[in-house]
Amino acid sequence: ILGLFISLLSRAVHIPVVTWFLHNFERTDDLKIFPGKGALFFFAGSIIALYMYGVQIASACILILAVGDSINVLIGKPFGKIPNPLHSKKMIEGSIAGFIASFIVASFFVPLMPAIIASAVAMLIESIDFGRLQINDNVLIPVFAGMVLYFLI
Repeated sequence: ILGLFISLLSRAVHIPVVTWFLHNFERTDDLKIFPGKGALFFFAGSIIALYMYGVQIASACILILAVGDSINVLIGKPFGKIPNPLHSKKMIEGSIAGFIASFIVASFFVPLMPAIIASAVAMLIESIDFGRLQINDNVLIPVFAGMVLYFLI
């Protein structure tokens, strides 16, 4: 609730530390409409995963989201050459790097094969362009990765 309040407040008022983070890490479109959207949906997805799957699976899901989604952007944007057929603004190289990083960190909490499959599903979800549906992948990734892990473990 505090995060949502700060998000709404930051649209009208300059909050020194919050504004710096928003201007350095937030997407330009979200800055005007819903500042902090990614972080708030990350938190929501994490809470949903904890509620649905328990600590072990949720920990793996949260790491898949945090590491996989971040590496995807860090590698895909500057180094990507092959467009992802599921989303015109994303690159295959980013998805592959996100997948590798995801299953490595997830394997600290769950067995290797379920970690690989859940990471593949998560990066597939991350790659889909949901268009007008406006579904945030920060909620979908932990939910779907958790579902895979729940059935495989």
